[in-house]
Amino acid sequence: MSLELLARTALLGTGRVAGPTLDAQLSALAISDDPPRSLLRQAAWCALSERAGWMPAQSALSMPECLPEQLRAIKNESVVVLFEVLAREDARLVSECLRQITEHGLRVDEKLLPRMFEQCSDPLLRAQLIAAGGQMAQWLIKLNPQWAVALVSATDLNWTDGNLAQRLAFLKAERERQPGAARERLQSTFAAEPPAARAELLGALANGLNLDDEPFLESVLADKRKEVRRAAIELLQRLPQSALVLRAWALAQPLLEFKPGGWLRKHSLELILPETCTAAMQRDGIEVKPPAAFRSGERGYWLEELLARIPPQQWSDAFGQDAQTIWGLSEKHEFAQVLRRGWLRAAANFGDLNWAQIGIADGALHSFHDPSALLLAECIASAPDAEQRIAAHLRMHPDEAPELLLSALKSPWSAAFSAELLRWLRQRWIDRAKKGHEYLMHSTLKIAAHALDPRNPIDEHGWVQDSQARVPKALSDFFGTLGLRRAFLHSLLSDRS
Repeated sequence: MSLELLARTALLGTGRVAGPTLDAQLSALAISDDPPRSLLRQAAWCALSERAGWMPAQSALSMPECLPEQLRAIKNESVVVLFEVLAREDARLVSECLRQITEHGLRVDEKLLPRMFEQCSDPLLRAQLIAAGGQMAQWLIKLNPQWAVALVSATDLNWTDGNLAQRLAFLKAERERQPGAARERLQSTFAAEPPAARAELLGALANGLNLDDEPFLESVLADKRKEVRRAAIELLQRLPQSALVLRAWALAQPLLEFKPGGWLRKHSLELILPETCTAAMQRDGIEVKPPAAFRSGERGYWLEELLARIPPQQWSDAFGQDAQTIWGLSEKHEFAQVLRRGWLRAAANFGDLNWAQIGIADGALHSFHDPSALLLAECIASAPDAEQRIAAHLRMHPDEAPELLLSALKSPWSAAFSAELLRWLRQRWIDRAKKGHEYLMHSTLKIAAHALDPRNPIDEHGWVQDSQARVPKALSDFFGTLGLRRAFLHSLLSDRS
């Protein structure tokens, strides 16, 4: 029993979860008909005993047994590198090392486990540590509940007893196994959930989203809280056949017309702005007043919001023109920004690679100042040939900052892409250094340091001019992270031999 466990029980409520089991010596603290008072008495005793440095005597028979290890521990060389990794306090680097240990069929050396349990406070990182720590890790968390209290393990959660993070993890895991059952579980308790929890829990439906979810999400559009309605709208506008998308199409289709060219004129787009923001549009999440930063007027805002809810391919089908042609026609249009932002937001929502690629090639990641820019990058990064697409984009636009694209790309990157990107990084660093603009490379170097293939050799020569007194910190951190990743991988390979 510890104050942390008692505090967790208090936060969840004694009506939802039972308090910690008492030792026989402490049974007098329990009041069977008054759990809240029992909890407070336990907390008072626990605080007093901790200040006095006294713990109740325990029988040796109560000590759980550690099962025999099935996996071989990492050897000394790997332990030394892992010590260096822990000293850097880089959670991403620790996570990669734990993943590598698990993938190589090894386990963390028991000497490292206590320190790693203390340092790895993030629930997902701690879950990795337990998976990579063998039987000893399972044994230790039974002895020290503080190491297990932050662990979010979907298989052990009770939907009615967990805190918000635990319930969300449970719902996501159930969504993986049984999408319909997860939705029905959420629907059964949804009205009683606090507003912040309603919005957060709805996000779990994004995984495996389908039309069976639509009736429930449509009902949420009547929720009193804006953030809850917005969470439902973000899901509905990703379903191409949802009623919300069809309503947007019915309103937007008459507003935009393709005019074919003739002998004396070119193809063109004719546009009519919406006259008003109807009650139905407002129910679907379109505000009467645009955000303060919006510069194209109320009617332009309403049009952009409608376009963002429509799969962009529908415009190609309706006009009989490909995406590149339609994009080009909007270039000199009075409302070009409205049209392009709406189409690109829709491309991000519906994962339309064709439209997303056209927009990014036209500089959308820089001119498109919207959270959807990240979704647009994720759309490109999710393509089967994502690395080839991004490499080609960097060759065509060598001066463009690629942070969004690179951060969205799944890591570790392939050897071929890593080699090409390393050459690009080196040349870009040299060019920036000549102008004193190395700081523009810091974010890119940090992303690449954790994603480049660690098997590739690293040539540190030629990055820094001879006239420079020392290597800049961003560059030394880059080389240091790559060096540790490479050293750890090599040590694991020797462990297996």
